[in-house]
Amino acid sequence: MKRVSIVLLGILLCVLLAGCKCEHEWAEATCTEPKTCTKCKETEGEPLGHNWKAATCEEPETCTRCGEQQGELADHKWKEATCEEPETCTVCGKTQGTAKGHTWKAATCTVPKTCSVCGKTEGEALGHTPGEVEMGEPDYVLATVWLNTKCTVCGEIEDRELKGLKYLYEDGKFIPSIDEFTERLGKLYPYVKDCDYTTQVVVTDDDVLGSIIADGNRDRIGTILFFNNKIIDASSRSRRSTFSGLLCEFSTENMDEIVSAILGIIMAVDPSLEESDAADVARKMVISMVSSDPYYEDGIGYVFGNADGGNYRLVVSLEN
Repeated sequence: MKRVSIVLLGILLCVLLAGCKCEHEWAEATCTEPKTCTKCKETEGEPLGHNWKAATCEEPETCTRCGEQQGELADHKWKEATCEEPETCTVCGKTQGTAKGHTWKAATCTVPKTCSVCGKTEGEALGHTPGEVEMGEPDYVLATVWLNTKCTVCGEIEDRELKGLKYLYEDGKFIPSIDEFTERLGKLYPYVKDCDYTTQVVVTDDDVLGSIIADGNRDRIGTILFFNNKIIDASSRSRRSTFSGLLCEFSTENMDEIVSAILGIIMAVDPSLEESDAADVARKMVISMVSSDPYYEDGIGYVFGNADGGNYRLVVSLEN
């Protein structure tokens, strides 16, 4: 008996020393099982363990390898309802409730019907409703005025037209203030040819064809002194905003230079005249100097002749 035991022990020892002779065919490890031989079931290593993907509103926590799931679905991530779309989950696209609807602001002259929440528009703007043409504040220096057409609904200026003023006088007075007329005359004096003589323009407010010519009793309310086509002095002796006439004195006897200077003066008092028309008025005025009668053009009278001191002078006044 003892001999049999020794033999069995020897056989077992040989088996153990020889090892397993199986040619393993390994199945890869899974989340729950280690690497395993498909023939002998021998294992190696450890299971991989689950790789959990976070739960969403569509599926619970899920293993990305084996697909096993656990737990509950996550809550929806709701995006607030808009004018055109109901409350919507940004993950799965599920909706609930209804769209808010647009909050419309009525169309105006320039803007179509518009939602005040999302800015969407519908239809067309109403367009302006032109009213009557209104005259803006005249510019007496440039002798222009804006004609404005305003919308009767919104008051916006729909159209503008710049128009030249035809006359600068009204109710027996020249409309510009002394300062405005001085600036206007200064802008127009470049029409005068180059010269080195002095022209004095006296702004007056009395009967310029009566007392000035007859006895020199002139009420000077402003004087403008020109030299070499530029204003060298301008002074106002009155607060009165308008004037009735001009007395222009020239310190030269050169008729070409005088006519040239007169050209600028005529265009300053009569904005309706182009340069060629003003030159024609100047020529006719000089021709009429043989008489003391004024030459009239567009309601303005011009008298040209000799002053008491020997200089030439021009008197400008309004026709009665």
